[in-house]
Amino acid sequence: MVDRKMSQSILCLFCVAVTLLGCRDESSPGNSTKSVTACVPNEMSSCPCAGETEMGVQTCATDGSSYGDCVCPNEEHDTSSQTSTEDSYINRDTMADTSTLISDGTDFKDSTSVAKDTGTETYETDQTKDTETESVSEDVNDSETSYDTQTDINTDEDSESETGTGDILNYQYSLEVPIGTIMESQPLFTWTDTVYTDPTYRIQLSIEGDFENALVFDKAGLTQSEYQHTKTLKPGVHYTWRVLLSGDNLSAEENWGGAASFMIRFGDISLTSPQGTVEDDQPSFDWSDITSISNPRYTFQISDSWTFDTILEEANGLYTSEYTLQNLKLMHGQNYWWRVTSTDTNGATDIWSGPALIKAKIGRVELLSPWNGALVSDTTPTFKWAANKDAVSYRLVVAKDCEGREIVLDESDIINNSFTPTTAFADVNEVNYYWQITPQFADGPGDVSRFAMFTLDTTTAGIAVRDWLPQDNPYQLSEPLQIDNDEWLRIAPGVVVNSSQIQSWGKISVNGTKDDPVVLNSTTLSIKGALSAKAITSIRYAEVNGGKMFDRLSGYTYASLHVADSVVKNSPTYLWYPAASCSFYRNIFQRSDITVLSGGNVTTTAATEIRFENNLFTQPTNTSLFLYVVYSPATAVLRYNTFATESKTALKADEIEHHSFLVATDNYWGTTDPNIIDQMIFDREDDLEMEGTVEYTPILAVPHELTPVP
Repeated sequence: MVDRKMSQSILCLFCVAVTLLGCRDESSPGNSTKSVTACVPNEMSSCPCAGETEMGVQTCATDGSSYGDCVCPNEEHDTSSQTSTEDSYINRDTMADTSTLISDGTDFKDSTSVAKDTGTETYETDQTKDTETESVSEDVNDSETSYDTQTDINTDEDSESETGTGDILNYQYSLEVPIGTIMESQPLFTWTDTVYTDPTYRIQLSIEGDFENALVFDKAGLTQSEYQHTKTLKPGVHYTWRVLLSGDNLSAEENWGGAASFMIRFGDISLTSPQGTVEDDQPSFDWSDITSISNPRYTFQISDSWTFDTILEEANGLYTSEYTLQNLKLMHGQNYWWRVTSTDTNGATDIWSGPALIKAKIGRVELLSPWNGALVSDTTPTFKWAANKDAVSYRLVVAKDCEGREIVLDESDIINNSFTPTTAFADVNEVNYYWQITPQFADGPGDVSRFAMFTLDTTTAGIAVRDWLPQDNPYQLSEPLQIDNDEWLRIAPGVVVNSSQIQSWGKISVNGTKDDPVVLNSTTLSIKGALSAKAITSIRYAEVNGGKMFDRLSGYTYASLHVADSVVKNSPTYLWYPAASCSFYRNIFQRSDITVLSGGNVTTTAATEIRFENNLFTQPTNTSLFLYVVYSPATAVLRYNTFATESKTALKADEIEHHSFLVATDNYWGTTDPNIIDQMIFDREDDLEMEGTVEYTPILAVPHELTPVP
């Protein structure tokens, strides 16, 4: 067995092969070419190398006229005149000491084990591989070349790895990129240059390393050590590529370098919301952004099967990472799965995110009229609510308290989404009523709606009504407008009021809508009222900017205030002993502190209640909510609110005495740490001169679903 460097081993094997072919003349040791006048075309013969102890190889010209230059180890030479490598090469992997070499170098018979020195270890191969013949279907300079391979290409798994290095007659090169996880769907393939003179390369890309049955492309005739693929590859697929070095006297198929693998991924998408139970039949969906590629587009799908056999709604080409259902309406009690994928500018689509499961619990309906805070003069008012398509009937409850203890009307099996009682309500003189709806489904009752409060006052039937309409916008008063106790100011949707002051002993209704709110800019509402005729102010869907939303003139406030679904900015609210119940539902208070001095009427024993539910308090000037609850029997209820107050005091409570009550449970404080929450509350724990301590547990770990978000 020969034990030398690879190049020396091969050249010696050349000599053995040439000897077996019967070389007739040998030159003297000092010559670099063999002196002959005729030879067998394409015949190879040994030749001495100048200054070398090793022999080289020379090849006879195709016309048999003479031998070419002697090819010696470690010698720079011009290969332009050599015979084509496809016609003449030595197969270093299959050549054996006793093999028979055909003159065109394409077939080796009687293969035996040959030891080869790689520089690091000696190993043996036993290979009986027949000739491989290829038919090129198009010019190698075209974008893709198709090969008809009659024999198997060597795909030994041991040669495949994340990185690959070729070692061809010591002319080494390494595969550079792509390797591992990449984000380009049309990658540039690069490898290091070989020191071999005028090399050509052939590159192959396969799926899962199967170069025989899963070949993606096969490009030959490359003269540079790179290849730009111009067709889009598919993300999520395990690709493997390799490069073949070709050149004079180099094998066309046996000199593949090591293989490299990669996969295209743009990044994982996290499905943010919703997950779990949803109460909206057309909810909004939100997911994380893909930032690894420019201008990604998203595809959204929702199905009633986790396998997505049936797509109920799909949205393509979304520019933002959110989507609201447009056509599909979720059915109560049904499970749904949704998922998202991303697409790059080349049109390559990544794998789907893992699906998120949601369950529709469309059991709560929206109350339409009388809306919360409405002033009603009809003793048999018509109640209306949004229909639930899955409900089979509805239940209506009307009570004289918001806890539903004193029920005055309880009607079940209502088929339509409206109901008018046949019997008039008995108490009609400025009495507050609370109503709610429970939808009934085939599998049982749904969620009961929250109470909406309205005031029944038959005295409004004969009072003077003043309407402000949007066609007269904007309203800007040069002096205060006073509303007497027998007057009613009604402000319609879309009205804009600028820099005005309104003083009321009567009734004010601000009736905006979700899509067309009332806008109050730098406007102050000063409410007085009287013990015999309380003032009532109700506001819904308003945008309040500056001014004061509610201010007292002097003394006690014989009034009630009801605010819902509004945004209040830079506008403090001040309530001075309101003599009737007040409510604040689903509002945003931004830099708008509220101060409430609440208690029973100082001259009567009438109960008062003030409720804050599902409000967002953010960026307070001093204290978001200052409750000064005194006298009997007074109740302050704070539930389902979000206090995003940063370092400011969220809640301050004082003088909780004389059988008054403060309920501050089930709120979200931005944390679950009791030490931090204690710092957000100012009570007797902070100052012994304060009379009360706020009980705030249990707390919410996340904001309530009906509370506005920042």
